Amino acid sequence: MSPNQIEFKITKDSSAQNVDLDNMSIEASAAFVVLLNSMNNILKYYNSNNEIKVKLVKGSAAINVVSTENIISTIESDFEDVLGNKSGNQILVENWREIQKVLSSDGLEYEAKFAYTNKPPSSSLVTRLRTSNQIRLRKTEYIFTGIEFLTGKLIEVGGKTPNIHILDQFDNKIKIGCTEGNAKVARRYLYEPLYVSAFCRTKDNFPNLYWFCDVYNDGVMMNELNALYNRIFTTDSVVGQLINIHDIGKEVLEKDPSYIMMRRFMKMFDYEYVDYRYMKSLMVLTKGIKNHGELGGIREKIVEKYNKRN
Repeated sequence: MSPNQIEFKITKDSSAQNVDLDNMSIEASAAFVVLLNSMNNILKYYNSNNEIKVKLVKGSAAINVVSTENIISTIESDFEDVLGNKSGNQILVENWREIQKVLSSDGLEYEAKFAYTNKPPSSSLVTRLRTSNQIRLRKTEYIFTGIEFLTGKLIEVGGKTPNIHILDQFDNKIKIGCTEGNAKVARRYLYEPLYVSAFCRTKDNFPNLYWFCDVYNDGVMMNELNALYNRIFTTDSVVGQLINIHDIGKEVLEKDPSYIMMRRFMKMFDYEYVDYRYMKSLMVLTKGIKNHGELGGIREKIVEKYNKRN
């Protein structure tokens, strides 16, 4: 039974001779080093709790990246974004591009694929990388960078396109886009202190774009949600972040049977630019309570956004 893994193998050198770790030409060894270094750089983005292992296979020139089905599937999903030039992750793009260059070079023969224990393997990565356009970073555009928790004085509500304006403690005017319903709720706080969270997108040399997430009665609740949000990103590993979302959400559910805090936690994922894998983690966690009033309504909006992305 095959483990869940990513397989890279140099099968023949330019002289059509079989290649193994004990008998490698200079060109084969150079290619092997690039494959190994590039994969190590990619894997640093995913490794959580040491769940990823890299194995060099004796009797061949093979690199096997072994992990759980979830992690290998996540890496494959991100690879699809990279191959389609839809990824804004510079580390992934640069290192998959190096792998593409190696596998596309003349002279050596390779085998490469994503393999799974309980489902069919992917098509040949060699063929796909050789026949695809050169991998490049997604064109410069606004990038979703996360949620910001803002405190300030509400000084304006309205506009042809609904929005609110707050003046923060440094006298910076911050414009936050919102729905008409959000604007009507916010109007109650006009010229009063306001505690809000907003989804933020950034672009070099352009002002940030904000979209309303939630409003809080006081700074205590806002700080509590801010702390929960920050706990998700105590790891740089996307797999670790997915685990954190599940664990934190479960903790919130167990502590608050009224689901008030859970509804607010879920709102932090109700945005079209949030990573769809974060949405999926939350959807799985809340499946058993999907029909629970307002919480169910928030979940349904997240499901709709998730389905549009997949």
